[in-house]
Amino acid sequence: MRALLRPQLFRARTSLRGMQSMTFGKDIPGYTAGDECKPGVIVLQEWWGVTDLVKEQATYLSEQGFRTLVPDIYKGKLGVTVEEASHNMETLDWGAAVDEICQAAAHLKDTGSPAVGVTGFCMGGALSLLAAQHCDNIVATAPFYGTPNGNPVPFWDPSSIGKPTLMQFGENDGLEGFADPATAEKVRDELAAGGADVQLYVYSGVGHGFMNSSPWPFKDYEEKAAALPAGGFSPSNPDVQAQAWSRLVEFLNKNM
Repeated sequence: MRALLRPQLFRARTSLRGMQSMTFGKDIPGYTAGDECKPGVIVLQEWWGVTDLVKEQATYLSEQGFRTLVPDIYKGKLGVTVEEASHNMETLDWGAAVDEICQAAAHLKDTGSPAVGVTGFCMGGALSLLAAQHCDNIVATAPFYGTPNGNPVPFWDPSSIGKPTLMQFGENDGLEGFADPATAEKVRDELAAGGADVQLYVYSGVGHGFMNSSPWPFKDYEEKAAALPAGGFSPSNPDVQAQAWSRLVEFLNKNM
């Protein structure tokens, strides 16, 4: 496998030419990249929606030897303000979203992928854990800084998952009950109690959203941190991102 490129080059060199729009399951929109015969990875959006960055992240994973699929959970909507993003996440039908992720996993498996995993960021991290619980076709999950704790999801039972899990969170994350280190440790322990092989990495010096290499929809990271102070947001840290990408690819290769 080629060496991972440093994330500061990520946006400049990652092309979306291999990313194609598509529909799957019950006419659910999404985007896909990579060879159909490769292991499939479902990539789940932050609360902003399916931004170009999410597509670039999925493209990047396809270049590491995976087939990727990004379900458009919001059906084309983008939150370009904190208020819009918060509204979209708070009004999301989580049960329907998980069902759509299960349909994505079934599509990947039925069309050539020998195994399917899931990763996601923020809201997508929470959904990736729920998908591992409820989707039989998903064999491994890798959530970034998000858990179903604190969300209206009564069907969340971490002790029932029992699948390989890689959790990557930020030490300065201030979203208590959702993505702060104490919550991440609690979920890790609950997963382990249910028999899951779980790894948790908490990165020092970074907060929520540390894999997001763009301050969008803000003009810079200072404006982003001011708009979202509770999250402990910090500027992009290429060294942490490189390590997290490396661990994700290694985990997916091992378990799929």
